[in-house]
Formats: sequence, structure tokens, C-alpha cells
Amino acid sequence: MNLLDADLLAETAKLSPPALGFGLTVGVLVWLFGWRWHRFWVVLTITIIGGLAGLRTGQIVGGHMLAFGLLLAISAGLLALELARLLSFLIGGVLCALIVQNYFPEGQERWLAFLVGGLFSVLLYRLGTMAISSFSGTLLALYCGAGWLLQNQPQADWTEKNRVLFHAILISSTLVGVLVQTLMERWVKRRAQRKKDLAEQKLKDAERERKYGLPDLADPKKMLERLTSRPGD
Repeated sequence: MNLLDADLLAETAKLSPPALGFGLTVGVLVWLFGWRWHRFWVVLTITIIGGLAGLRTGQIVGGHMLAFGLLLAISAGLLALELARLLSFLIGGVLCALIVQNYFPEGQERWLAFLVGGLFSVLLYRLGTMAISSFSGTLLALYCGAGWLLQNQPQADWTEKNRVLFHAILISSTLVGVLVQTLMERWVKRRAQRKKDLAEQKLKDAERERKYGLPDLADPKKMLERLTSRPGD
């Protein structure tokens, strides 16, 4: 499967450095916080797709094109979270079908591959979201980075020479991104659990002191304050 397109890279290289830097930053953020911010990315993506579809439809049918596109974008954004699993099903199914088509071009089971990929994306929603976001962020960052390096330079020779390296970086970065997002999610959950346990312990200590007037025996500082305080204090 060839994901390095010379024409697309040439068009990317024509963008301004600030635009390429913005795209590179977005790619890194998607790669790093794909699952953590997946609701934001889903809403943003579906809103943009809805807006573009609305503008395109407005051009075809005529009428108030801008208003039609804006309303469709808002409607898609409001329904985005409800459509998130459907979008995951479609993306997973299409990717699986493309892989089968690339490695088994004579096969006739593309619809079966589409359904299997879609079902796995829904059942393993968290892992699938991590993989898709890591892959998408890496691909965007690679195109923007390569476009910035190759500005005002021929891209055809570079594309042919670095095709294998491009795909190797894409695959390895995708796997690393899934691992990083998994570790980050575990760290966030452990941190939240520690805060919850600490808050519960403070509530128990406050309840014990209010009910019995006794400090926490596990806290030496509170015990010392209790023993050294005067009866009238």
C-alpha cells in the first residue's frame, strides 16, 4: 500500500511555512492526545466534513450556499458524538478492505473484510481510536515535515528514494503512538484514583474528629497536636 503520493507532496510543499508548522503541530497533537481528546477530534472532523459537504451541495442545488453549509456543519457537530462509533466502524472497515485489496488483489471478500474491520473497530473502540489517531497524526506530520524540507526542491526523486523509509517511519510511529497513549491513559487514571483516595481519607478523618474528637492515629503530627493542646483550647 503506497501512502506517499508525489503529487500530494508537491502540493503540500507549496504551502507557506506557518501553514506547514501548524499542520505539523496538529499532527503531533493528534498522535499524542488522540484518545485523550478523541471527542474534540471527532466533533472537529465531522463538523468540517459536514461544512464542506454543505458547501458542495449548495453549489449543486443553488440557493444560499453559505447558510446551507453552516447549518449542516452545526448539525453534524451536534450529532458528532452520537456518530463517533459509526465513524469508527466506517474507518476501520475501509482500512481493512484496502489492506485486503492491496495484498490479495484477486480476492472477492472485500465486503467481508470491511465488515470484520468495522466490527473490530467498534468492539475495540478505545484501541481502534488510538490506532487511527496515531496513524492519522503521523501521516499528517510526515507530509507537513517533508513538505517543509522540500520547499523549492524537486520532490519526484525524493519520493522514489525515500518511499520505504517513509512507510517504515509511519508504521513504527503509529505503534509507538498507541503505546504512548496507552501509558498516558493509565497514568491519568492512577493519578485520578490517588486524588480520589486522598479526598476520601480526608473526609474520613474529618468525620472521625467531628464524631469522636480523636485524631487519625496514622498521622503523628495530628496526634502530637492533640496531646500537647490545653484542655481549654
